[in-house]
This record gives sequence, structure tokens and C-alpha cells, in this order.
Amino acid sequence: MDILSWLSKLGFKIQSGKKDCYSKIINGYELSVDLETSKINYGKDITIHRTTTSNLSQDENLVVLDCVCRLLKKGYSPKDIELEKSWNLGHKGKGFLDILVKDKQGNSLFMIECKTWGPEFNKEKNKMFKDGGQLLSYFRQDKKPKALCLYASRVGESAIEFVSDIINTKGLNGENEEEIFISWDRTFQTIGIFENDVKCYDFQDLFLTYRDLKDLDKEHGKRIFNKFAEILRRHNISNKPKAFDIIFNFFICKIYDENINCNEGDELQFQYKRNEKNEELIDKLKKLYSGGLEVYIDILIPYIQKQALEEGKLSPDLVNQILYYSESGAFSFKKVYNKETFEDNIEIVKEVVTLLEKYKFRYDKKQQFLGDFFELLLNTGFKQESGQFFTPIPIARFICKSLPIKQITDRIIADRENTFLPYIIDYSSGAGHFITEIMDEIDIHVKSNILEGDIKNAMAKKAFIKNRDDLSWAKDYVYAIEKDERLVTISKVSSFLHGDGDANVIYGDGLAPFCSKRYKEKLLSDKVDNNNFDILIANPPYSVSGFTRDLLKEYEKLSLNPENYFELYQYLTPQSSEIECLFIERTKQLLKEGGVAGVILPISILTNGGIYEKTREIIFKNFTFKAIVSLGSNAFMATGTKTIIAFLQKRNPSDYQGIEKEVDKFLEGGFVDVAVGGIKDAFSTYASRVYEMDFETYKQILNAQNTSHELSKEYKDLDQKHIRELEKQKLIYFILTYSQKIVLGDSGEKDIEKEFYGFEFSNRRGHEGIHIYKDEEGYLQSKLYNENDLCDAEKLNTYILKSFTNDAKLESKITEIQASEDHPLKDHIHYLRLSNLMTFDLKRFDKSVNLNKRNNLKIETKFRLIKLGDVSQGIISGSTPSKQVREYWDSKDVNWCTVDDFTSFYIHDTKQHVSTKGLAKLTIIPINSVLLSCTATIGKVAINKIELTTNQQINGIVCNANIKPEYLAYFLESNARLLSAITDNVGVKHINLQMLRDFKIPFPPLDIQQKIVAEIAEIEKKEEKVREKIEKNQEKINGLFGSAKNIKDITISEIAKNLTAGGDVPKGNFSKNKTEKYQIPIYANGYQNKGLYGYTDIIKINEACVTIAARGTIGYTEVRTEPFYPIVRLICLVPKEEIANVFYIKYLLSRTQFINSGTTTPQLTVPQISGIKLSLPPLAEQQKIIAQIEPLEVEIEEAKTFLANVKEQKQAVLDKYLK
Repeated sequence: MDILSWLSKLGFKIQSGKKDCYSKIINGYELSVDLETSKINYGKDITIHRTTTSNLSQDENLVVLDCVCRLLKKGYSPKDIELEKSWNLGHKGKGFLDILVKDKQGNSLFMIECKTWGPEFNKEKNKMFKDGGQLLSYFRQDKKPKALCLYASRVGESAIEFVSDIINTKGLNGENEEEIFISWDRTFQTIGIFENDVKCYDFQDLFLTYRDLKDLDKEHGKRIFNKFAEILRRHNISNKPKAFDIIFNFFICKIYDENINCNEGDELQFQYKRNEKNEELIDKLKKLYSGGLEVYIDILIPYIQKQALEEGKLSPDLVNQILYYSESGAFSFKKVYNKETFEDNIEIVKEVVTLLEKYKFRYDKKQQFLGDFFELLLNTGFKQESGQFFTPIPIARFICKSLPIKQITDRIIADRENTFLPYIIDYSSGAGHFITEIMDEIDIHVKSNILEGDIKNAMAKKAFIKNRDDLSWAKDYVYAIEKDERLVTISKVSSFLHGDGDANVIYGDGLAPFCSKRYKEKLLSDKVDNNNFDILIANPPYSVSGFTRDLLKEYEKLSLNPENYFELYQYLTPQSSEIECLFIERTKQLLKEGGVAGVILPISILTNGGIYEKTREIIFKNFTFKAIVSLGSNAFMATGTKTIIAFLQKRNPSDYQGIEKEVDKFLEGGFVDVAVGGIKDAFSTYASRVYEMDFETYKQILNAQNTSHELSKEYKDLDQKHIRELEKQKLIYFILTYSQKIVLGDSGEKDIEKEFYGFEFSNRRGHEGIHIYKDEEGYLQSKLYNENDLCDAEKLNTYILKSFTNDAKLESKITEIQASEDHPLKDHIHYLRLSNLMTFDLKRFDKSVNLNKRNNLKIETKFRLIKLGDVSQGIISGSTPSKQVREYWDSKDVNWCTVDDFTSFYIHDTKQHVSTKGLAKLTIIPINSVLLSCTATIGKVAINKIELTTNQQINGIVCNANIKPEYLAYFLESNARLLSAITDNVGVKHINLQMLRDFKIPFPPLDIQQKIVAEIAEIEKKEEKVREKIEKNQEKINGLFGSAKNIKDITISEIAKNLTAGGDVPKGNFSKNKTEKYQIPIYANGYQNKGLYGYTDIIKINEACVTIAARGTIGYTEVRTEPFYPIVRLICLVPKEEIANVFYIKYLLSRTQFINSGTTTPQLTVPQISGIKLSLPPLAEQQKIIAQIEPLEVEIEEAKTFLANVKEQKQAVLDKYLK
């Protein structure tokens, strides 16, 4: 233990004139601690029977010191305190009581046993449950004490924290330890000795009030969980899932009690009073439970008062049998059917109430550790039933972080609606994960992005001002529905533990009619469609056999027919299990136009026939897909079913109607090619994209004027009417889906899948449940999202958000990811038209979406597509002669090319050569061929201006007269993603010769090819000049540093006025965006956006300084001249102004080779940085050099900006001519 921290928190001060002695005077009595001798001096009045606790040899002795200080401060006389009093323990020898407190008559008042916090305290408490422990052994020999106390303490953030578990001795009796132990009711009270309102020497049964409640922290939450598990073991409760169900009923009682007794002095009902009868305790719990269910979940459970039964002339025994001695499932850990079994069960109930009673469970702000506590209970104890799988928190959070909350809210405010937030619903809330997570995201948005001045509607502004500081807005905007009574209880408890207790958690069926008696407010409607909600998030049940029977009963209660409420109901039977299909239709009914959804569904929803096809029709007609994320079999604990997350946006139903009208007009009115659904020349585009035929041929087939085409042969068994009807369906759904470009996410499989999620499930005994991958800071390590940055370019949610906001650069960004060698999402993300995932060219059209077709990317062009093999004289593959045969490599007869030689567009020489003998197994590639990398880094290109051979990674395409090599090279380079997509081999990707011959490219006339080549060549000339400019400027800068005079080597510690490292994000004072309140930038280690992480209102660095990235982008330096707040170990160097120029230091550090420390995570440290020596000229010389460097750096930055856009400039040229 840190002794000085203890002494400081206890209020001890160092004594003047002594070397290492600390003392404290309490009510005129002095205690002292001598660190040199390691002795504690308790003064002359406290009786010390032996000196074991009067030194610093044991950590427990500091706990004793703290307890003595607390007793003296309460007013107990030091003469009434004895330490280490001995007691005979029979054949065990002697025991020594830590503290004995006597009353004013000299009789024993309290026996106190002190233990260190945590394991030792818990060990002794468990021993007391087993046989009474030390305290009951001492009590057998002196039965005068009014209380026995087990005490522990520790150093907290601002004071010493303590826990005291007290046994009131009133109920203890017996002649020996065994009899005394049997008489004990196995409960402790937690107040009665040390509290402020307890009078000295006056121990009494104090009852808990609201002010006595303690906030739950992470450690206490874990303690409750472990203690509850220990109670179950000790009482031989084998049905753990049922027991964990029951503890949620206790939570409902506890939360309701805190709701109705919420003033400081209110006495709480949820507590065990030592003298109350067992029946009275159960009576209190029943009353609280009944009230809680009615208020929070709208479930009415009659509360029968004992008096009412007695007045009914029933005998007392029969009254007790009815009320208490029959099965009472809400609190029955054991079966209760008579008085004896009631007494067995009540012992567990007492312990559970005592375990929970002193902690606060109802919060109005999010407490993350309570959410962790909830997850611990849920994953360990709750059994998931058929069709019901809890959504792991990272998945739920990912979905919520992928939805455009800000954009929806901005629209609501801009439209001057009476509200300021979106209406949100989860129609199958389960354990409540989606609701708590979406509320967390909304809360961040409310506190960070919405300004009072932005809201022009008076009603909305009033609501914002009233609700912005907590989560009370949830009662107006957040709805959750759950039909399982257990789950709705859990969902409500979850909302309270997360600080979201005002959310509307409705006990009902998510498929009930909107006029259901259980529905309320925004859910209530007399129409088939509700259309009130902006956001829907859910993981609805699926494959629930016979669900229609229950649904039919729900509607018959109101004399309604579900067929009139669901289009899909007609396709169901009493045995049907496709409940997820109706939930998709319910999504359509709930969301307003423009509303968004993130829904987890079985992958069969995209491909299966029957009702699933009809369901897809509803989706296509009413929604646009923004993203589909394919999850593997490890996403959920209790199922191996593969699922998807569908990200949808509600579209106007008239979109479909308008498209259908135009298609009918086309088929009936002369086949005119017009724009439909945002597609210019929609029908010729369809013919080209689907059948790769020209428009005239397509019209001939529709008019039965062409019988030779493959499509005509496919349709030979159909008459003209059926052909047109089939084509009508295909055209409608092609036009609906062609304009939808979507993000496709793919989890991968096995270990790759787990790394993608950032968690895995374990069934190993003692380690069951979800295990989340976290970094040293405690943040999730996943490819799904960054917990602190919605726009992290390495996380999938960023690109789904961009899809919702129709980001113009989304396609190019994803293309860059797929062309990169090491981007974390390289194998997890695609971007393509939804129509590319569908099959339109077969006679059977079922509107299925095949995610395995994601590599079937099609080139968008107005020109004919032609196979690469048809425009080449041949494609030559290379190889590597054996390095073991020296004579293959001993002369420079022939140039031998590898990808390392692709340093410029044209190759005039190679680094390696082979001899004529080595050429035996190689083929010479003619000049002006296109060299293409076809293995690993697919898509790198060059054109050879010399004859050469290549290794096996490169293929040489020998162009014929109809294709310009430069055009082909530019096209292949810009479409590396398409090239990479044509191979799906496992491991290192490779395109074989046949794949390459079959790869199709746009085939414009030679004059168009020449225009493309000329314009791109101009861009490359500029690029070359810009690179030369950067190189020359860099040489000038290096020369200026080299010209410095009177240089002196000096360590950073000598240069530094201040050298520190950043810490954690300032919780509670943070926004991702700059707001009226939060103006001070927060900087982290990242390179992107110069490390800008967010904003706060706290200034930590207020002088010009150099920041040095200590993790990740190690050594990346920036000068910060504005006040800021550093985080995540970002090192900040404020130089002494009289010694160093901050910009000069930055330049020197940017040229320094840092040697990082850290065995698992490479990092730099302040001590390591402080010892680095820099070569500094005088300050005036530094300033002179910096003045000359600054304009050169400006030119370099401008040049880099140009280079960053070269790729896009080239693509723009290709698009201009080809699309």
C-alpha cells in the first residue's frame, strides 16, 4: 500500500523538527505514525493488548488505523477503545480481536474485525456465512456487544472509502458457536455505527434512506455479480437461468422504490429490517413489484392486502398459505408450497435484498460501468429461446453509429417542426441493446451538435432547453416493444441502468395493429400504416414455428383480421415460421418517408423463394438499400445462422408507381428509349447491362422479330404476352435497383471474422459469454467503428454513413481501399450497383440478391465492351529462372523486369538482367506492350520502351492496331478494383491468362483513345514538374539547415520549458464537433486531419509547442500555436523562448529517427524524448533559417495537394470520354 496516500487522506501532517513522523489530533487526542521506525503510536489512553497492529508491517494495520480515526472522530473516548484483545478459541488456541469498543459503563459495545479491501474482506465474509467466522467465536465468550462489525477501507479519489457489514446481535442466542450461528439470519446491515446521523454510543437499527444510497461503480457491480453467484452456490440453486431471471424482478422493485422515495430523508422500502417478519418482507417486495410493473411496463398484477383476506373471515393459516406459502414466482429461487419451503426461500431473498439495498440503481445519465454490469448478468445468466438471439453490444453500437442521426436531426430543425429529435423505435427490443445504444448516440449529438440558436420553432426550443442536460427526452422520442414478459422486464431494467429509464418500453406484440390497447402516443393509429418514425433499429425474431396462431389471437381480440393489415399474411399458414417477413412489412408501416432503418435479418431474406420473394418486392418498392453487411456464423452466441444487416431508407411509394407507368408505356407504345427513374436512356441501358445487346436487337426480340439471339432461345416456350410480362417485371426492378449504389460489408470467416467484429464467444466453463477485444485504453479493437470518431477512415461505419449522405467521393474512396495493400477494410468492403447483385438474364426472375456476385462488377460505358484477348496480339506471362544456376544470371544479355522497376510510366531499363541461357524458358515482350501486375498488388502498369522479359508477377499485353497501349494502360490502372474482383482464389490473389483474356474493356474509336491519352499525358507532365519542385525545395531546405553556424548539441530536457504527455479524453467536457461551448481543439497521435480528435472547454497547453506522436504514427510532428488539449500520450514540447524557435525544433524532430519502447504497443515516452540531443544554432540564426524555409514549405504543401488529386484527375478524363 502507498502509506503516504493513506496518511494524506486520513489528514495526518508531517511533524516539525522530526525526520519522517506524521501526526493527527482528533477531538484533542493525538495519533502519530513514524515512517522511519514503521510504528503507529495510538497514545496512552487506547489500550493495546499486543503491538501486532501498532506497526506498518501489514496492510491491514492501516485499515485498523482508519477505523480508530473514524471512531475518535465520532466522539468515542480513546479510553473505551481496545486493540488486539485476546479470546480463547477452544482447541484452536487464542484469537485477537482488532478493535473492541466499550460503552460508558465499561461493557462491550462493538466488536470490529478489520480486513483489507477486496479478497481478504470477501474471504472472511464467506467464512462467516459458512460457520460464523471470528466474530461469532468472540461473541460466544462476551455476549454484551450490541453489534459485530466486519470492516474494510481503501484510498479513494478524494477520501478514504469504507465498507462496514454489521450484525445486530439482538437475534443471536445459544450456548455454543453452532447454536449462535444457527440463530443468525445470515444478513448484515450496512449502517448503524459510522454514519453522520448515528449518535455516539447509541447503536440502533437505522433504516436506509435515499441519501444513504451509494453509486454503483465497476468494482461494486462485479462484487454484486460474484456475491449473487456465491449465494446461489451456497443455497444449491442449480437453475441459474431462472435465478438470473428473478434478480431482474428485484431490480424492478429497487428502481421503483427509488422512484417513489426519492427525497434525501425518505425511508426506503427495499431493505431488510432485522426485526421484521419474513412475511412482511415479501409483502413489501410484492407491493413494489406490482407498482413497478404497472408504472414502467403497464402490466397490472393485483396486490392483495393481508387485511382484506382476514376481513373475509379466512383463518390466519389459510391467509398465510394464500399470500406467502404457495408459489410466488417473482421471488422464488426455490419452489414454495408450504411454510417450510417458504422459510427456505426467504433466506435467499434476505441475502439478495441485503446485497442490493445500499446501492443506487436509477440514474438519469449514462453510467457505462452499469451497462457492463448489465451485460455480465445477461450473458452469464439468461437463456435465449428459439428464434431469439441477443445482439452483441458492438453490433448494436455499429448499427447505431452507421445511421445519419445528425442529418435527420438537422432536417427536423430546418423544417421548423415542433420537435427537435427523431422518433425512434425497436419493435422487438429483447434485452434493450438497440435502445440504449441509439440513445447514447443521440445524447452525444444533443450535447455536441445542437445549439439553442439553431432551433427556430418555439415549442421545439422549449423542449430542447428542458431536456438537453439529461436523457429525459426519451419519454417523447424513444419506443421499444417486446412481447416476452421476461425480456420486457430486462429491457426496462437495462434502460434504467444506462440512465435511459424514461424510454417507452411497451409490453406487447411488435406486429399488433396500431390501435392496440398497449400502444400509446406515436405508436397509436387507426390506420394500417403508422408512418410516424424516423429511425428503426431492430433484430427481429426469425424462424418461429406457428407464430401466426398467436398473431391471429392478437387481432381477434379487437375483432380484426391480420390479412387486412399485412399484404404478406395471405402467404402464411398456421404452421408458417417466416415471422421476419412480417417484421419487414412492419418496418414499411412504421417509417415515414426518408426514415432510415438498420435491421438484422437472416441471409435467406435475400435469396429464398415463396413469401421471401414477396417480401423482397416490398423492400424494393418502399426502400432504397444504402448498405448490406454480411455477418458470418460467429456474430451471435446461440446460433450458427448467417445473417445480414440491411441499412435501408424509406422511399416515396410513388417512385415505384411512376416507374411501372413508364415501363407499361414503353412496352405498349412503340419502345421509345427515354429516361426513367433517374436513368438516362433507361431501356437501352437495361439491354446493354443485362443482355449485352444493342437496343435495336432488344426491340426485335420484344416484337418477335429475332429468333437467333440467345434470349429468344431462352424464351422460346413463352408466348409474346408472357415475354412482355416477364420483361416488365425485370425492367421495373432493374430501374428500381440500377441507381442504388450500395456499400457491401463482409465479415469474413473464422479468426478474420472475429477480428472484424472485435469480439468472440466462449463456451469454456467459467469464461462463458462474449469476450470483447480492447486496447490499452479500454477501447474496442474492431473494424466496425471507432468508439470516439464517427468518421474514422479505417472503420466500416464511416462508409455506410457516407452512403446515407450520398457522399460524391464514396466510390473513389472505396476504390482506393481495394487498390491498397494494407488498408484494414481491403477485404471487407465493396461498392457497386444493387442491380449487379441480381440476375435478370434468366427466364425465372425471383428478384433475389446474391451477395456472392459482389465481384461481378460491371464497367459503365457508352461504348461496346470487348474482351482484352480480342484487342491483343497475345498476352505473355513471365517467370523467374532458377537463382541456383549462376549462368542464367552471369551476363546482362536481356532486361528482366519486376514490379520494382515500375518507377515511371515508361520503362527504359531494369535493375536485373538474365543471360541468353536464362532466356530459354522466357519469352521476349515486344516494345510498347502494356506490362500489368497480376499477382498480389494487382493493377500496377507500365509500358516498355525496350524489349524485355518479366517475372511471373507480370503479364505483357501485346496490343494490336485497334488499341493504343497508353489508353489500355491508363484504363487498367484506374480499374485495378475490377481486375482484382475477377479472381476469388484464397490467399495471394492472382489473375491467370484466361481471366485476363476474358476481361472486358470499353472499346472507343482510336481518335477517342488518342484524346484520352493526350489529356492524361498533360496531367502527368504537370505531375512530373510538381514532383521536381518538391525535390528541389526539399534540397534547399536541407541546405539551409546544413548552413547553420555556431551549432551546439543540447538535450530536449534542457530546451524544454514544459514536456508532458496527453492523457484521457476529458469525459463530460467533449464534443466531436466545434460548438458554442466547446471551442478548444483536442489533438491525438493521428496523422489524419493533423490529429484533430474533437473539442472541449478545457485548456491544457496554452503556449506554442511541438507535438510528437508517441503511438501509431510515431514521430509525426506538428507545431500548435493555439490553446489545445492533448490526449492518448501525445507528447507536447513547449521550448524555452530564449533558447529555441518552435518551428526550428519541429523541423529537427521531423528529421529524427526515434527508437520506440514498449513490448506490445510501440510507443515513445517523455523520459525517452527528454534525453534526445538536438543541434541548435543561436536563436537569431534559427529565426533567420525559418524565415527562408516557410515560403518553400508553402510551395511544397501546394504541390502535395495537386499530387493528391492526380488520380481523380485521370479518372475524370476517362469518365468524360467513356461514360
